Amino acid sequence: MGRFKWRQLLWLLIVGVTCAVRFTARAEIVYDNTKNYLTNSYGSKLEFGDEIRLSVASTNITDFYFEYNGDFNPRGTETVRVRFYKNDGPDTEPGAQFIPAPGTVIYDSGQLPIAPGINVMALSGLSVTVPQSFTWTVLFEGLGDAPDDVAHLLFYN
Repeated sequence: MGRFKWRQLLWLLIVGVTCAVRFTARAEIVYDNTKNYLTNSYGSKLEFGDEIRLSVASTNITDFYFEYNGDFNPRGTETVRVRFYKNDGPDTEPGAQFIPAPGTVIYDSGQLPIAPGINVMALSGLSVTVPQSFTWTVLFEGLGDAPDDVAHLLFYN
């Protein structure tokens, strides 16, 4: 082969390897808060959640898990709605250091059925790009009107 063809072949090989490396997806856990169960929970019939700060600038979430305790008599109407928000809303503490509130919705699960007892909710097959800092929330709906009909998120430290 002539010198020109070797250079072309080498160039194609380099481009091919670069593309293969660049487009190879590698799944990894980027946040895990399941080490220390605090033996308490938070239940509400309002939307509530927590901010997550990742160690990476942004990432694509493919799976998201959380634990809840359904403390209700099932009627078949009980659901949860999970949302991810960018933290690009208004300042939560005007006059102090600027801390943005959740603003733009970047994921909404829609209503998902829940069951009584301690359960793990698995959201799989997602493709949601989240920034380094975002807020996730849950909204439990369809619970009975009795004060003890509630669902709780389980807390970990």
